[in-house]
Amino acid sequence: MNNDRFKKISNNYGELFSEVFAEQGLDYEALQQSVFENVSRIRPDFRDAAILDIGVGDGATSTAFVEAGCKNITGIDLNPTMLAAAREKLGENIKLSQADAIDMSTFESNQFAIIISATMIHNIPQREREKFWKELLRLAPEVFVSADKIVDPDPELHKFYYDREVTAIKKVYGEKHGLLEAEQTWIDHYKCDEKERLEINEIKKNLGNYYDIHITFEMGVNKTIVATKK
Repeated sequence: MNNDRFKKISNNYGELFSEVFAEQGLDYEALQQSVFENVSRIRPDFRDAAILDIGVGDGATSTAFVEAGCKNITGIDLNPTMLAAAREKLGENIKLSQADAIDMSTFESNQFAIIISATMIHNIPQREREKFWKELLRLAPEVFVSADKIVDPDPELHKFYYDREVTAIKKVYGEKHGLLEAEQTWIDHYKCDEKERLEINEIKKNLGNYYDIHITFEMGVNKTIVATKK
């Protein structure tokens, strides 16, 4: 996945991006936690299952699984800086490697019972996302849970959420911290998100023949989707 725009800002998630959520009266940790809560609800035996975290980042989403006692977690990410942060946070509790979400050929079909991701899919350009869906179907997890930026089907509501988040970015990066370059980079990133638009219909189109798909959590522009094998 050739996605230079995301590489420029991916190191700025963490604390500052949590502030963007807080500026909107939202809880970034709750979004991350929604992935864990859905997995543990659907698969009570999740501690013994093989889990893959695609776009593991600094390990924020996998942390809850490690703390719950999971011993077989693998995380992949394109960004070596984020992988280093995940390694520092989670140590030997997770297997980490640099890999691309649209080419996971190092893994075998059915190798993972559970696949998770957070704020990752929408960063894949539309022209390349079909490769990701095909890879996901090839891996064939029993459960796929993803918290991501998914366009609301109500255009006015989506615009409200989008504008609110952009305003929060300006306040946090620009007004509060004086990081004007980072602010502009994030704004440009959001403009690209609007062009690349990840919609629930795209998810259903690519996975719907094999998985039951539900939205189980919503927070502004972010939604958590759960896909379970039919």
